Amino acid sequence: MADSDAQQRSLHRWVQAMYGLHALALVSVLAGAFLGLALLFALPSAVAVLMNLLRVRSARGSTLHTHFLWQQRSVGYTVLAVVAATLALGPVVLLGVGSTVLLSAYGAIGLWAAWRIGTGWLALRDGHTP
Repeated sequence: MADSDAQQRSLHRWVQAMYGLHALALVSVLAGAFLGLALLFALPSAVAVLMNLLRVRSARGSTLHTHFLWQQRSVGYTVLAVVAATLALGPVVLLGVGSTVLLSAYGAIGLWAAWRIGTGWLALRDGHTP
């Protein structure tokens, strides 16, 4: 039983670190204009994704597993949203009239990603599922 508790505490710290890396990625890009690209290109977030893939199996059957899935979905949906926005608005940007709209879309995607990471991290802190 004590071994299981130690494993859960270790896994909890692991999830905490992943949220922290995603948040660091968002904050690091906040200074730039491309907030929506933070989860795509920021190195801390890429490390968090790798960490997620390495330990997701060990979280099965625990409430922490939902946090792994929450982060996977957050990254996946962010990637899809950025690709969709780029494909939809890219041709307009090439015409020279849509860069503000595309940057606004990236910003909205970034804010949504920040909400997802913040919501999950707060839920982890409070011992809830996201």
